[in-house]
Amino acid sequence: YNINFERSDYLQMIYNPYNSTIPSSYDLRDYGFVTPIKNQGSDGNCWAFAAIGALESCILKAAGVEYDLSEENMKNLMALYSDYGWNYSTNKGGTNSMVLGYFSSWMGPVNDSDDRYIINTYLSPLMKSLMHVQNIIFLSRSNYTDNDAIKQAILNYGAVYTTLYATGVKNQYYSGTSNPDHSVVIVGWDDNYSKSNFGGNQLREMEHGFVKTVGELTGDIMVISMFHIMILDLHR
Repeated sequence: YNINFERSDYLQMIYNPYNSTIPSSYDLRDYGFVTPIKNQGSDGNCWAFAAIGALESCILKAAGVEYDLSEENMKNLMALYSDYGWNYSTNKGGTNSMVLGYFSSWMGPVNDSDDRYIINTYLSPLMKSLMHVQNIIFLSRSNYTDNDAIKQAILNYGAVYTTLYATGVKNQYYSGTSNPDHSVVIVGWDDNYSKSNFGGNQLREMEHGFVKTVGELTGDIMVISMFHIMILDLHR
């Protein structure tokens, strides 16, 4: 809910914590806490789409208000051709630090209508942000089965930003050690989702989450979709 905060033109968003037992399945989409899926095209801007998607979900969860925020503004202001950005080629990927820099410096977010996403662009104006992000919560796990913090965060705040290694193959089991190369938004989980829905020869009992992200590769064009991802391996 919203309460007055400091100035008459600002509202503070406060979350109501989830105090019950963590359910075996939960999907933010069932409660209208996920904004529509977007298309990042062929550029490597998943990190901005995931960050903005997580924030939009958190706003819906806290205030019941749907925003369409600008990924364009984030990915351009935080990259190479901006006075405020990292020495990181625009549209060629990003880092968690770029997300933190954009939100914590209050350069954004701004409305998508004020800076619309266009493939292979490099420049964006610095504008007055719609809101000021006050807190960014980091989640840690002691092992692959330690996922209650992720579930609790989804229940409390909305979608969770994370990274993974994406092979571009649908429903594939991956057990390697490659560094993450894709950013996604976790919007729910289902402990009873069958392992048989995934390919691979090393499947064991899995716990799965619903992810809002790029799901398939078609030539050079990335198609946005919802898909399931294994978030832990119980080694049974």
